[in-house]
Amino acid sequence: MTTMVFQEPVLSDRDERELARTIEAGVFARSVLDGVATPPSGVTRTELDLIWQAGEVAYDRFVQANLRLVAMVTRRAASRFGVEADDLFQEGVVGRWRRGGGTTTCAGQGSRPSRCRGSACGSGSAR
Repeated sequence: MTTMVFQEPVLSDRDERELARTIEAGVFARSVLDGVATPPSGVTRTELDLIWQAGEVAYDRFVQANLRLVAMVTRRAASRFGVEADDLFQEGVVGRWRRGGGTTTCAGQGSRPSRCRGSACGSGSAR
């Protein structure tokens, strides 16, 4: 695990909702820019591009915050189950990815040790 993951602050519920709104607006703006959705009246292409870019930044922050929570749970659980922290972290990240990311307030579920026991952590190295 890199220390870079721990540089991202944990999101509050309010921050999480705001990021989700920004991400959704960015996805919509991208669909308008791609010609898939109908543009709202009075919105310029430049404004749509800025909204899309803000959505990309929000998504990156959201992912980093999720990784931080997976790393926090991993550090606590690695010694308890006698597995390498990196292997458990990898399992947590894969678990988050398989379920579509979810939200940061339930990020611990993606790296819950009970989910890891029967998988790569229980049968050797995940790397």
